[in-house]
Amino acid sequence: MKRYADALGADPKFIAALPSGRAGATFGSAVGSAAALAIAAAAQRHRGVVLAVVADPEDAERLAADLELFGAAPRLFPARGAQADRLRLRLDAAEAARSGGDALLVAPLLALLEPLPDERAVRESIQSFAVGDALRLPDAVRRLVNAGYERVPLVAKPGELSLRGDLLDFWPFAVDAPLRVETLDDRVESIRRFDAATQRSIERLERVAVPLVRDQVEGAGAGVDPIRAFAGDALIAIVEPARVDERGEGLSLQGESTRERFRRFVHEREARPHLSLRTLPGGDLDLGARSVREMGVGLRATHDVLSAVARESEVVVFCATEAEGKRLREILKDRGVDAKLPIDVRVGDLARGFVMPRVRLCALTHAELIGATAIRRPLRPKRALATRAIAEATELAPGDLVVHAVHGVGRFQGMQRVEKGGGEEDHLAVMYADETLLFVPASRIDLVSKYIGAGQSAPALDKIGGGAFSRRKAAVRAAVADLAADLLEVHAMRETRTGFACPSDDELQREFEAEFPWQDTEDQATVTVELKRDLESPKPMDRLLCGDVGYGKTELAMRSTAKVVRAGRQAAVLVNELLAGVPTES
Repeated sequence: MKRYADALGADPKFIAALPSGRAGATFGSAVGSAAALAIAAAAQRHRGVVLAVVADPEDAERLAADLELFGAAPRLFPARGAQADRLRLRLDAAEAARSGGDALLVAPLLALLEPLPDERAVRESIQSFAVGDALRLPDAVRRLVNAGYERVPLVAKPGELSLRGDLLDFWPFAVDAPLRVETLDDRVESIRRFDAATQRSIERLERVAVPLVRDQVEGAGAGVDPIRAFAGDALIAIVEPARVDERGEGLSLQGESTRERFRRFVHEREARPHLSLRTLPGGDLDLGARSVREMGVGLRATHDVLSAVARESEVVVFCATEAEGKRLREILKDRGVDAKLPIDVRVGDLARGFVMPRVRLCALTHAELIGATAIRRPLRPKRALATRAIAEATELAPGDLVVHAVHGVGRFQGMQRVEKGGGEEDHLAVMYADETLLFVPASRIDLVSKYIGAGQSAPALDKIGGGAFSRRKAAVRAAVADLAADLLEVHAMRETRTGFACPSDDELQREFEAEFPWQDTEDQATVTVELKRDLESPKPMDRLLCGDVGYGKTELAMRSTAKVVRAGRQAAVLVNELLAGVPTES
């Protein structure tokens, strides 16, 4: 896709219309992702920093993704947030802007109204550690607390610290992973980066220097306006300026300091070369891009639409997954689309399609082609099972039932600091039968998990040293062994029997799946392949599909059902009363 940005950047009319000095320019008909193509081309022509400004954080992420499609290398300048790397990204982007070299930054307006810590504050906050250096942990903890860090039993997010004996864990705001410093006789014994979810080390370091500064600069004159960190000749590209200004007016209602920063942003924007990209036609240069909405006529009319467009422009269709792309290629082949036509089906995430005759390009998504609205579902972070006990123990409240791996069911009383080995260490206090109190070191929190049981009645507390918990565990092991034996017998029988094998997908099956109005998630695409492999195998199928509510299990069930019915067999969909209407309404 970079060649289209190269073509636009070499267009004499495009070059002549680019702003310079304190001048501004407006490009019209920047429909859909055509704005990203124009910015990528402008960044090729401009020597120095190019700052692309959009109204919302979601727009910034989509624009950055589009710029990458067109061969650019954007840096995201995000607004403040809870994510661990936000401050690091902000500081890195500001440093790239100050360096004077070529850089392409993408920022929502809010990020430019949130001041950055000034360079002096960042330098003065740097804390250095090196193996073998002298270090008194109380002094290090004091400096962290004075810098705004919160003391907790276990470090789980930026701005937290934990001291357990000779181990100091802390997570700097500007670093993407927490650090663990171990001392021996007031000297640094080791430095490690670790995973906050598992609490396991992931990298050993000999030395490290990290800024302790936080991204919370308040007051009208506090900190540095991000846009002022950019060189005076930086090109400011505003995508949909009317939306950006409307967003600025809305943010100004938050208070006088934000209102003043928005005024300064407008002033700094006008004092630099600035480019406005709008959907409306006209301006200093009309890009001539138009919407692909008229192409969304469904798969049955795909042949006529694509064939007509491909005679004037090269067509690139972006699919969410490789499986979706494969289905579309097969459908186009079945529909008789001329293989010689310049139609490229590839995996990618284009925000919105467009046709731009100026560079002979028609770019659109699979969803736009079939006339559906593709909704990008947020990906939920996957949690490893090994983190479950730790994640839940950090959320325990006094009175919660817990299970110790050795001593059984007890009642959590709270966190207490206990003197140990000449120092203090955080412990979980757990009450057992006969009011016996057990102190579990926070460093061994993996031994404790929150009690999850069926029924309304609470279990009796176990007795430390008693045999009840051991007997229950032995009974459970025996029951699990019996269940495993039964499962082995069933699977052994399944391996020796021959079942019905469905044929490969035909045109109707592929068309049925292609009409799905959502973008397949990565997991959906993987499971679709696995389900078809099972259905097309002569071995009896046995598969349990699990997933969160609203993440596409019913769609996969419908695809499987359609495949079985197309093979001439019957299929039944059994659901509970609550979900009984979902398949028929879908």
